[in-house]
Amino acid sequence: MNIKEFRSQYPHYDDLSDTDLASALHRAHYSDIPKHEFDKQFIGTPMHDDLETASVRAADSLELQKIDPTIKPVIVGTRNEVLALKKAGKIPRGSILFLAVPDKAYVIDPKGVKAIYGGDELGAVKRAKLDIIKGNDSHLLGYPDRTQGNETVAVTKQGEILTELSRISDETKRGNVAYGAAGSPQDALQKAAQVSQAIRLKTPRKWKNIENESETSEDIQGVENETIAE
Repeated sequence: MNIKEFRSQYPHYDDLSDTDLASALHRAHYSDIPKHEFDKQFIGTPMHDDLETASVRAADSLELQKIDPTIKPVIVGTRNEVLALKKAGKIPRGSILFLAVPDKAYVIDPKGVKAIYGGDELGAVKRAKLDIIKGNDSHLLGYPDRTQGNETVAVTKQGEILTELSRISDETKRGNVAYGAAGSPQDALQKAAQVSQAIRLKTPRKWKNIENESETSEDIQGVENETIAE
């Protein structure tokens, strides 16, 4: 039984957070299982590739890209999400809006991808687009190699590094996760530390959010590859 099924059958536990609920059940009934293994089975991993229910929204990834484009050279979201950001004037000037992949939209930071590929920004952007089309975009999105392990980490908007799945789940529900990824323990924690440091060093300001706005088909039609004007 996972946490969703448990809460459906026992709604009187809804006053407990995922963290408290998982800890209580582990202590009472599953103490023979290591806590991190129990969390994986009971809570699951909240980091996934379904953009409609992703733990980190495009607006938050864009905020992280603005803080340090080498952390998130490229961000991805649903087309509605990214076009809403464009409509609201949230995408920085000089960024590349790329919609060549069905149902997805990317914002490419030229300086960020140049840090990966080297050379000039134009050539780096072209190489980034090719990798995106091929589906080889994990490194562009700032994620460690997920084939090397499944250690899940997250970083809150205050820069706190989270490794306990129950805490990650709680902060995700609060909309307080700025970055989440999975990979080998060493790579995942190293990336999380970089993200944490960048967030903590940023100029103090409220983490900006934007409500998702619906875009009509006319808004989407014809937008394939656009440089946000200087």
